[in-house]
Amino acid sequence: MLVDIYRGGVNPRQFVAVPTGRPLPTAHLPNTADLAELHLYLQGTDIASSGEFSGVDVQAVLKQVVDDGFALFQTSP
Repeated sequence: MLVDIYRGGVNPRQFVAVPTGRPLPTAHLPNTADLAELHLYLQGTDIASSGEFSGVDVQAVLKQVVDDGFALFQTSP
C-alpha cells in the first residue's frame, strides 16, 4: 500500500500516514498541538520497504490506515 506521510511542524517526531491520493483534510485527525502545521514529508511511498522509519511498527501503521483511513505514529528521538 502506498501512503503519503506528513510530518508535524510543531513536533517533528510526529507523523501522519494517509493513503496516497487521499486529501489530508478528509482524515478527521484529532485536534492536538502535535498535529499542527503538518507538512508533506514523503509522497507515494511504500512505508513497509522504505526503511525510513526504523523502530516503527510499520504493520500496525498500515493496519491503522486500512481500518481508520489514516495512521498516527511517532519516531524515537
